[in-house]
Amino acid sequence: MVLPSSDEINNTYELIKGQFLQKEGIEAVAYSSRIPSGRLLDSQGGNIEVNGDMKNLDFRLADVHTDFDFLKTMEIPIIAGRDFNPELASDSTEAFIVNEAAVDAGGWVSNDAAVGKKITYGGRKGYITGVVKDFHFESLKQEIAPIIFMITNGRGGSVVLKLDEEYQEETIKYLQEQWSYLRPGYPFTYYFVDARFNDLYEEDEQVAELVSYFSIIAVIIGVLGLFGLASYTTEQRFKEIGIRKVMGASVPQILILLSKGFTMLVLVGFLMAIPVAWFGMSYWLESFAYHGNISVLSILAAGLLAILIAWFTVSLQTVKAARSNPVDSLRNE
Repeated sequence: MVLPSSDEINNTYELIKGQFLQKEGIEAVAYSSRIPSGRLLDSQGGNIEVNGDMKNLDFRLADVHTDFDFLKTMEIPIIAGRDFNPELASDSTEAFIVNEAAVDAGGWVSNDAAVGKKITYGGRKGYITGVVKDFHFESLKQEIAPIIFMITNGRGGSVVLKLDEEYQEETIKYLQEQWSYLRPGYPFTYYFVDARFNDLYEEDEQVAELVSYFSIIAVIIGVLGLFGLASYTTEQRFKEIGIRKVMGASVPQILILLSKGFTMLVLVGFLMAIPVAWFGMSYWLESFAYHGNISVLSILAAGLLAILIAWFTVSLQTVKAARSNPVDSLRNE
């Protein structure tokens, strides 16, 4: 759960944090300038040590100012080095933690190789004390950006609370009561990180829902058209069916005869639809920085499903004609 910060909260953050942690239902409290599901809009220049030499940053390194508990609260794993340590006074001004993308962009040969290297960033000199595993801070439509974490010197915008779901409603009421003291005159506003991530894909979900509805409508229209065409064709060939049965044709043979033409129509329509579907899906997938490829098997499965639907629809009429008494079809001949 994320609450907006303020100057009043910033100035008394440690007291507020201690107060919140005493409340049953609040498991952890942290502080940060940026929160996952938001944008990484802050970056500064600096120098990094690579192979014993200091070189200018030649890539954008987004910064996130946090307190000592942010990474633990957000459950962001350290894969090399260590987390910020509140018992080390130097960590407040000299410790930096980067993600794997920053290690790659910086030119270090490994995560362990980056730990302990000198860095000057935004006018602050220090060392890289740890490396965190890459994670999606922003939307999946953005590539994982190089990120550097540092202990805040007052640049915080949000308070993060890890809640026990069992006490969630009670905790929200408690926080709402406290808000009148923490930020008098301001409305109580908050959001949950998972819900905010879901909001990032709301447009995609709406498009998917519309495509599903229109697909169902298209299938229904196609089935009705096939049913009508099958009915007309069967009626036109009713006497032919009777003659073939008299000549010894079996029901399966007649079904294959009548269904062959419809199958070819469905196959032609399917082949025409493949490039449209392929390019449409490819265009949508390209809006995501990380995505899979369109599977040929999924396209073949869609074609097989279309043929099965066509056979079922046509069979509703052709089976009736194929099993009819040939005498009825030849009576007026």
